Amino acid sequence: MPHRDEGWNLLLPSVWTDPADTAANVEWTREAFAAMKPHFGSGRWLNYLGDDQADDAIRAAYGPNHERLVEVKRKYDPDNVFHLNHNIVP
Repeated sequence: MPHRDEGWNLLLPSVWTDPADTAANVEWTREAFAAMKPHFGSGRWLNYLGDDQADDAIRAAYGPNHERLVEVKRKYDPDNVFHLNHNIVP
């Protein structure tokens, strides 16, 4: 685990039951996230990555280990068989 610094864990559980509230709740969640973003550290946790997050989030999650993991992936999984996770592309 490359991230062992002191800090805080932020989770924005945006949940609602009425489909009519979807747009407002998604907007609120995005605004809250954007307002907090300047206070985020550079690292990321794999537990909290969304399926739609880009490679930069994955690189941040693996930190200084990312390049070594890319080499391992190229050697042992060059066809990217194990891709149904927060994938390291070989």
